[in-house]
Amino acid sequence: MRLVVISMKTRLRARLLLAAIVGAAMGVAPVAEASSTDAAFSPARMSSLPSQPTPPPPEEEELPEAENREALRSSKSGGEINVPRFLSKVTQDADRVWVDYFAQTPGLEEPFVTYHLVGTTQEPTYTLSRACGGATIDTDHKNAYYCSTGEGDIVLPVNTFARIWQGDFFGRAPKNTGDFAAAFVVVHEFGHHIQDEILKQYNERGVPVPNYKRNDKNKELIADCFAGTWAFSAYYKGFVEPGDYDEAIDSVRAIGDPPGVASHGTPDERQAAFEEGYNTGEPTRCIIRYWPGAAAALGLS
Repeated sequence: MRLVVISMKTRLRARLLLAAIVGAAMGVAPVAEASSTDAAFSPARMSSLPSQPTPPPPEEEELPEAENREALRSSKSGGEINVPRFLSKVTQDADRVWVDYFAQTPGLEEPFVTYHLVGTTQEPTYTLSRACGGATIDTDHKNAYYCSTGEGDIVLPVNTFARIWQGDFFGRAPKNTGDFAAAFVVVHEFGHHIQDEILKQYNERGVPVPNYKRNDKNKELIADCFAGTWAFSAYYKGFVEPGDYDEAIDSVRAIGDPPGVASHGTPDERQAAFEEGYNTGEPTRCIIRYWPGAAAALGLS
């Protein structure tokens, strides 16, 4: 089994491994039709909150802008979207965003995470650790996962993601779906890793950042908010196209809790969390709103 480790120190290795992964991909998706929306929604148009570009990704090993744009806009090959390559590129771009954030935040060190493209020949299945339930995930599994054991693992079933372009968003059918909906899921799971890293790193330094209580919906909402901060950076890099905002919002609403359930947040709550990150680009705002115990321990207000 071949693992792809994403970090500043290993990004070059990740890019070299990517060629082997893409060549062995089993999942492809038909190219989505262009949206009828006439313009991409900017963060400033979403809210009256101030918004500004985030610093560019670190220059070290930065991909050329054209290559980045093509990859994050559902790179096409023979009329089809190479889903593993798309998932890899989104994960790598999210890594750049968070490496930059951690580098600028006192007390935090560069985060490490491993992501698994389940359904490639290198990794046809993946078994979660016992601490994360021990389930064996295949390419058609109806969920994506983050497992916090070790340095952290993000698990992405390729065929399930491929079906997003066909309108099947993890068993739901939002009005708009496509590449940005798929990207949202990836960066949501990455957001869980960021919350986990903040918790671990500060506690190791004697800062009593509290963990969430079991079934606290804010643990999901902060991941939505962190996903929004990635989308903020994606907008200012030119990755967000007309219709992408609708894909993200319709998809996040589609996986909101139904009435009587309160484990992940209602559609309105999940949309609000994503927009908090998207309109500000500031992870600190996510912590203050959705992790008040951590905000208090860190003196954030």
